[in-house]
Amino acid sequence: MERFWKTLKHQYIYLNPANDGLELHGNIKFYIGYYNTEKVHRTINAIPSEIYKESIRKQQQILTNNQAIVV
Repeated sequence: MERFWKTLKHQYIYLNPANDGLELHGNIKFYIGYYNTEKVHRTINAIPSEIYKESIRKQQQILTNNQAIVV
């Protein structure tokens, strides 16, 4: 979590200073969306939302297969 805040500050906030708190809030909201849905993360070499979606698909497939076996 600390790494995220460091990344946010150094790669976005310091490079895009806000004029007021409302603008800062909007900028942070934008960056979090980008960070979670578009930015490739080095530690996992992927986009977190894609990994999450894939895990949901796998869980649904397992549940579907288990229901087919039970019926």
